[in-house]
Amino acid sequence: VETDSPDALLLRVQASVAPAGPGEERLDLVWLVQAPDGAELGRAQQAGTVPRGRLAQPWGALAADIAAGGVEGVARILGAAGKAGAK
Repeated sequence: VETDSPDALLLRVQASVAPAGPGEERLDLVWLVQAPDGAELGRAQQAGTVPRGRLAQPWGALAADIAAGGVEGVARILGAAGKAGAK
């Protein structure tokens, strides 16, 4: 989301995929929360396996599940940073 707010935080995610067990791939995510000045406020890690080839298809509900899984870690970072509305 683009904003002109000088106190807006930036949320980035880094993803990597590697072979896992037979017929599976491992998806590793790092959610990075940055302050307006670019300083890192924190990182949350998330990982899981999916059937091989699933990530090459439209993600649909999988994207929603992944985002829901990242919420807790991001909320923890925001809470530690004292941001309003963080739980």
